[in-house]
Amino acid sequence: KLGVGSADLKRLSALVLEQKVSAAVGPVLIAPLQDPARARELKSLIAELSKFSTRARKHPIATGQG
Repeated sequence: KLGVGSADLKRLSALVLEQKVSAAVGPVLIAPLQDPARARELKSLIAELSKFSTRARKHPIATGQG
C-alpha cells in the first residue's frame, strides 16, 4: 500500500545487513539520556501519553452517527 515492491524491500534488506555495528553506536545515542532534566521530561511525557492511551481505550471516538 505504500508503493514499495519486493525488489525495493530486498535492496533495503541488503543495505541494512551491510551496516557495520560501529557505524550505529557511539556517545551520540546515549548522551541525551545522561541529562537528568531530559530524563525527567521523558518520564513525564511517557506518563502523560500512558494516561491518554488508557482514557482513549475506555472512551473510543464517537462518530456522531447512530
